Formats: sequence, C-alpha cells, structure tokens
Amino acid sequence: MANPTMKIQEIIDLLMSNTGQNMSEDIMYQWFEEVYKMVREQKWSWNWLWEGRSTVEPSTANASVKWSGAEGSNNITLDGGGSVNTITSTYGAGIWDWSMTGRVFYWDERLYKVINSGSAPASGPIANKMYLDKPLHKAITSEQLSFCRQDYSYRTSSVKTVEIDFLKKVSSLNDDYIRDFMVTRYWTASGTPITWRVDDNKSLPTPKYAPVVHTESVTSSGLAAGTYYLFFTYVDQESGLFSAPGPVLSHAVAANNSILNWKYGEHNIGEQTYGLRLWRSTVNPERTRVPMYAVNGPAYTSRSGVYGLDSHSDYMWPIGLSGDKNPTDATGYVADQLVEGALKRGEMYYDGPWTTVDLMPCPDDIYSFDTYRLNNWGYRPEGTSYIDLGRSNQVLELLRLGVHQFTELQNRDTKSFREAIVHFRSQLMYLLKQDRSAASEDPGVRRHRDYRMLHRAEEYDPTKYWHWRS
Repeated sequence: MANPTMKIQEIIDLLMSNTGQNMSEDIMYQWFEEVYKMVREQKWSWNWLWEGRSTVEPSTANASVKWSGAEGSNNITLDGGGSVNTITSTYGAGIWDWSMTGRVFYWDERLYKVINSGSAPASGPIANKMYLDKPLHKAITSEQLSFCRQDYSYRTSSVKTVEIDFLKKVSSLNDDYIRDFMVTRYWTASGTPITWRVDDNKSLPTPKYAPVVHTESVTSSGLAAGTYYLFFTYVDQESGLFSAPGPVLSHAVAANNSILNWKYGEHNIGEQTYGLRLWRSTVNPERTRVPMYAVNGPAYTSRSGVYGLDSHSDYMWPIGLSGDKNPTDATGYVADQLVEGALKRGEMYYDGPWTTVDLMPCPDDIYSFDTYRLNNWGYRPEGTSYIDLGRSNQVLELLRLGVHQFTELQNRDTKSFREAIVHFRSQLMYLLKQDRSAASEDPGVRRHRDYRMLHRAEEYDPTKYWHWRS
C-alpha cells in the first residue's frame, strides 16, 4: 500500500495555523523546504527506491578517425583538422558528438575523461581538440580511441546496491583498495563491470550567462502577459547530472500570447560542451524560490526510466533524443510558447543532493543497470504538489516540530532555539530507530517519546559530529 500523501499548500496552511504565526507565506515555504529535505535524506525503510537504467554503448571505432596528443598536454587533436563535433556528418553516427562529453577513454593503462569537445566561443577551446581532465602521461600519435560512459548520476544522497544485468550483483570498493590491490592496469580496456565506486562530489560547471531574447512575436497561443524567471543549466545527457543554475533573468512579457526564442548569452555558444537546458517559472511568481520547469528537453511522453515518489519523473535520457540546446551551435535557439499547463507537465528543476556511480571497468556494451538508492526530495515547493508523509506519518510529525524550532528563534532567544533543535533531532532519531523494524513501525502510546530534552541544552554543540560535548 502506498504511503499517505498531502498537498504542500494544505501543509503550509496547517503549519501556519499550528504555530500561530502571522508571517509571510514565502518564509513558511522556505522553512518547509529546509525541514522536509532534512527528513527525506534519512534512511527510512519506506524511502528506498529501485531505479532501472541501461548502460550506454561505447563509441564505434573507425580506422579513419585518429587522435594525437603531446605528453603533458591536457588535450588531444583530431588528425587532419576539422571540428570534433562534425565527425558524425563525415564518418557516420556513433563516433563522437557534443552529447558524449563526460565519456572516458583508456590510453597506456590510464583513464582520461573528456571535459570539453571542440566548443569555440570568441576566446575559448579550439574546434579540432578534445580537452581532458588531466595532462597526458604519454604522447598519443595517430591512435584509434574508443570512448565509453563510466559514470551515472542519481538524485540521491545514498546508494545501497548496484546490479548489472539483473542477476549479477557487483560490489562497492573504496579507492584505497582499488589503488593498492586492483590497480588500473588490470582494466586496460572496457568490459563487463565487476565493481563500482561512489563519487559524492561530482558536479558540472555552472553556466556563466543568463538567457537572452533572440526574437519575440505575438501569436494566437503562447505565454500569458506578465513576469517570468528563467535560467540555464548544463546537463550531462548520458549520466543524467545537472549543473547549478546560471544567472537568473527576470523577463516581462508585454503582449498576451507571445512566442519567445531564447539564446545563451550574446554569443549563444557554451563555455562547455554539455547540453544547455532552459528553465522557466510560471507567470508572476510570488515567492523567492519559485519552482522552475524545463522548457526544452525530451517530450514528457518520450522519457524512459522509472517514476519515483512524489509524482516526479526521475529518468535517463533515451538514446537518440537531443532535447537540449547544442552548445556548439550559434544559430540554434530554444523556442518557448508553453502555456502554464503544458509547462507544469514537464520536468521540475531538482535542487537536492546528487550521487554518481562509477562502473569499473567502463561498460563495453549495453547492460541492464539497476540501483537501489535513497529516494531524496530536492524540489522547490509548488503548492499543488503532493508529498509523501511516510508509512506512519513520520514526516508531518517532524514538520510540525521542525517549524517550531524556527519560531523559537523568531520569538524568544538562541537558547530556546538550541533546545528546539535538540527536541527535533531526538524525535527524528527515535522515529528512525522505530522505523528500522517492520514490526515496530508504530511504537504505540506507552512507548511514545515525549519532546522533553534528554540532555542539557548548553551541552549541545552543533559543530561536533556527535553534537554532545560529553
């Protein structure tokens, strides 16, 4: 049976009534977002999700495509000149295009990642070069290279299990073990993954420029008159990872039913060769951190993957759908004429934690790829969205207590605020402990812990890992 859910706006109204506060709704939404993220990052038994994907097939080797690079250089060059990103038009699909940025290749028992491929803004990368994450330890002279996808990113703070081809369970090894006992030379080429490691700190560069209007026209259907917020992010299509938002633009649409064509900055070319995705708010946003929705990208019906909780689609990109703006094309624009209903059926911007899984060795074929992960929540609250309250309504209980700690800070003093933090953490840990065993989901009235403090507030130290000085 599914867990109970509740609309965010109803929860906000309930919290404002419970706390007896005459505050702005904007502040309450921000408090709700902070507390709910904290609760959903915990390892509740009901908060784990199997997500099914498939690995990406490596690029096709071609005897006519050769690469060279000098020892100590941070790039390799396409022999014969030409643009890296026009290889497809010359030699056919599957060798390289900008959407493959982030793939790796092996050279002389070392692994190198491509971080930029042939983007050419006014003063930037050169079109016939691929830029790497580290300098070459040995020169490459007219060699065929195969590029494969090693990393896959998830909207989660914790990954428990990874399975390849459903029946093969691979194990997680830490970096020390890999370095000391299974050095890179054992994996000099791609193959069937036999282990995996987790990278909690992988991120993409942040876009430097805000959206710029290329053309605006009035038609019988399109955007309503009013003010909108917009920003770009970089997207690694094959791994699924988003960057942080670039600069935010506030744009006023004067005429009703407008169509807008957007470009990225004045030059309309990315500093990186990750895809550019445009995000927009609904008309006349009333809050500071408004929900943002994808304008470009695959159609809602074209997505592949699984639907997680909260009715948000957490998906992998289908092979062959470009969707995002080509960062190397100065003539390509993002067309936006989505009315509110169509916009909100699209993808909502995720602002929560990410975890990246690196498969080792890099997959040499398409494999079934299943991950058991924590189902984090990291969206900007939208009043009509429904959220999961947990199997025993733990979330609503903790939301009430969490918001009260903020009201203590607002109405009293820092000592009362620290006591409220202790109350919240004590109850959170208690509910987690009860939740771990299926037979004791509901502790009952007699076993229910009061909100009283178990320690003196002055002994609480939030800078320490265990929080208590003793």
